[in-house]
Amino acid sequence: MRPPEFTGQTVVVIGGSGGIGLETARRARAEGAAVIMTGRDPDRLKRAAADVGARDSAAFDATDPDALARFFGALPETIDHVVVTAGGPYYAPLADLDRERAHRDFDRAATKSHR
Repeated sequence: MRPPEFTGQTVVVIGGSGGIGLETARRARAEGAAVIMTGRDPDRLKRAAADVGARDSAAFDATDPDALARFFGALPETIDHVVVTAGGPYYAPLADLDRERAHRDFDRAATKSHR
């Protein structure tokens, strides 16, 4: 049996209350990570976080830059991994990330999910 891959690491999952985000949070937790989950729906997020055994959770709209800044500003320690499953499918290495495009994709996905 191999040792867990993420022991001692902290993983933040933005959009972790369902779908791929929830499964990613489960996998990270199973691999020994302390998991912090976010989602838009407080009740759904609370259930998902309890199911995963998350260290913490925060309900807010990830397309709101002020809420996102408050969330990251309140984190007390270094974060090892950030997984974003909220918003549109925009993939790029972090160093090459086009922030404006990522924001547009987030906004587009948020508009679709509110219909």
